[in-house]
Amino acid sequence: MATPEQAWTAGYEVGLEQGMSMGRASTVAEHAASDRRMALVGEALRCAADGAIANVRREVSDATEVLIHAAFDIALAIVGRDLSDHPRTGEEALRSALALVPPRVACTARLHPSDLDDLGTLDPASLHQDLSIVADYSVESGDCVIDLPSAQIENRLADAIGRVRAVMGSDLHPSEEETPS
Repeated sequence: MATPEQAWTAGYEVGLEQGMSMGRASTVAEHAASDRRMALVGEALRCAADGAIANVRREVSDATEVLIHAAFDIALAIVGRDLSDHPRTGEEALRSALALVPPRVACTARLHPSDLDDLGTLDPASLHQDLSIVADYSVESGDCVIDLPSAQIENRLADAIGRVRAVMGSDLHPSEEETPS
């Protein structure tokens, strides 16, 4: 038989071990619950972030589209008119292309035959001292191509609008054709 002191020590050690074991189990359970709560919080944050990113992407996409259309409208304003309502004339195209031709350089301007007819009695020498103008069905009405000895100047509105579209990264107004008919 154990003495009271031995029984007390044995009881103390058993109680201490049981308490420690229960404390460890409680700590493990608390850590597991905390891990589950953190996983839920992390998942909620991820979902919120994904939603916020999706909203920002939509807003940026909408803003980009508005900016692209505005830039295209500005480009059309720079040209001077909405081309579907007021087609550019061959003479306008010719004059703007000739602005790029150095003085005293022989050149040939090619215009659509209807634009050439619209020039009437205009003297080519009044536009450039060594200019000849010829009809060319491959040139659209309202456009002009100038052949120089070592270069070519193309003043084609459809090409210019295509370059704007390419730079802007979007096919603007795909159902509308901005070039004159």
